[in-house]
Amino acid sequence: MRDSGLQVERTRLAWRRSLLALVAVLALVGRPVVLGQNAVAAIAFGSAAVVALGLVVAYRRRSRAVESAMRDGRPLPGAGVPAAFVVTCVWCAIVAVVALLTM
Repeated sequence: MRDSGLQVERTRLAWRRSLLALVAVLALVGRPVVLGQNAVAAIAFGSAAVVALGLVVAYRRRSRAVESAMRDGRPLPGAGVPAAFVVTCVWCAIVAVVALLTM
């Protein structure tokens, strides 16, 4: 006996944890950037924050689309949001390195 609804819930919770970790890293990197008066690091941090915010919005939309597709028996949406999450994580890592090197 399997309940596919639990798998979707676990996936949703994993996405929430990942996005929360991304926001926490941005907050940790952003605090010294804002206090340090460093223009290059501030620009990099700002762009990473905007990308992360866009990813949060995209996740919310995808989550609703997945729920709707499962309810209606349609195929699930593509993997665009997970791929964007990987790119965002790489971008945030680059931002962290730039912030540390320019301080």
